[in-house]
Amino acid sequence: MFSSREAVFSIDDVPAEWIFEHYLGLPEKLHGQSVKIKSLFNPRDNDPSMYIYLNPSSQEYKFKCFSTGTYGSAINLVMITKSLSFVEAANLVMGDYKEYLKGSTYTKTKMTEAAKWKLYDLKYRSWNTDDKEYWAPYNIGSPLLNLYNVRPVESFTMTKDSESFSRSGRRVYAYTKADGEVYKIYMPENKDKKFMNFSRYIQGWEQLEGNSRLFICSSLKDIMAMKSLGIKGDYIAPSSENSRIKPILDWIQEEYSEKYVIFDNDEAGKRMMEIYNKEYDLPYLILDLSKDISDSVKDHGAKKVKECFKNLIRL
Repeated sequence: MFSSREAVFSIDDVPAEWIFEHYLGLPEKLHGQSVKIKSLFNPRDNDPSMYIYLNPSSQEYKFKCFSTGTYGSAINLVMITKSLSFVEAANLVMGDYKEYLKGSTYTKTKMTEAAKWKLYDLKYRSWNTDDKEYWAPYNIGSPLLNLYNVRPVESFTMTKDSESFSRSGRRVYAYTKADGEVYKIYMPENKDKKFMNFSRYIQGWEQLEGNSRLFICSSLKDIMAMKSLGIKGDYIAPSSENSRIKPILDWIQEEYSEKYVIFDNDEAGKRMMEIYNKEYDLPYLILDLSKDISDSVKDHGAKKVKECFKNLIRL
C-alpha cells in the first residue's frame, strides 16, 4: 500500500488521482472508473464533454476534453488551467499535497479499469416513410445510406457485467462496416446521447474511389450530405472531430494532391481545424452557413450550399 505519510521528494510522489480529485473537487475517489464533467476549457459546454479516465497501458489517470481536443496528464491539467510551467505546476502540486498530508491520509488503491457497456443484441427493420422524412432534408437518400452501410434499427440491447438495458423507437440507425460490424449507433432524437461508439473507425474508408482530392469531414452524415452535392472527391471522417488521423497521415499526404478539412462551423470545430492545420499541414474550409454541412443543406438547400463551395474551391 502507498502510505500518505511517505516523504514527497518529487512530483512523481503525488498520485495522479489525488491531483484530479483535489483540483477538480471530484465528489468520489478515483479507483478505475471514468468521470465525466463539464469542460474547463469550453465555457459553452452545456453537455459535459470532459473525461477523467484510467489509461489501461500506464495505469495512470489522464484527462481529455472532447469539445476542445485538450488532453494530457494530471500535471498537464494544472499547467494549463493555472498557466504555469512544468516546474511551477510541480512545485504548486507538491506544496498542496504536503499541506493535505498534514491533516489527512491518502491511500492509493489498486486500479481496476471499469467495465464498459457492450452491444449484446441488435434487430434491424425495413426503411419506412418516417426515415425518408428524416434524411431527405439533408439531401440524403437510400442510395447514399446503402453505400455507407447505414441501416435502420428496431431495437438493441447493451450489457455490462450483470447489468443490461434495451432501447427501441423511431429513428435509430446502425453505422456498420462492409462486413456488418456495428461501429456506431446514431439516435438523432435522443437528447441525452445521440451516438454510441463501439470502435474507432475512419468513416468513408471503405467507399474511397481513388480521386486526387480528399475531404476530411466531421461526421458520416456530413460526408453523405456533401457527396450528394456532386462535388468530386473522396470523403472520410474520423470517429469524432477529436479523434486524430495521424496513423494515416503519411498515406493521405502521398495519395492526395488536394486535401481539405471541413469540420463544424463552431468554436470547437474551428479550433480542431486549426490544430489539423498546425500539426498536419492540412488546409481547412469554413462553410459559413449553419453548424455543419448537413445542417447547411437542410437549412439553405443543396443548391445554395454547392454555390458556397464554388467560392471556396475549384469544383
